[in-house]
Amino acid sequence: GSLFGGGNWAVDTAQSISEAVSPMAAKFSVAFVLSYQWFGSVRHAYWDLTAKGFNNKSMLHGAYAMWATTLGLSAALALYALPPFSKNEKAKRS
Repeated sequence: GSLFGGGNWAVDTAQSISEAVSPMAAKFSVAFVLSYQWFGSVRHAYWDLTAKGFNNKSMLHGAYAMWATTLGLSAALALYALPPFSKNEKAKRS
């Protein structure tokens, strides 16, 4: 988004989307995608480096653990709120 319209455009667009839907839902959706991809990458890197846990039962249990961890982390990040912009920061963005 920053490459397309600049940094302020990306922030303003994300803000308007989160206000149109629900801030918690918007934060959860972003956190879920990022954490799921990250945990999946870690899981595959572990398999590539060690070749351990590469059978159907281990993969199934690993998938359940990855989903649970991803959902928990996404919910925690969605509930976390950053402090609002100060008046000086709002003035700089305008």
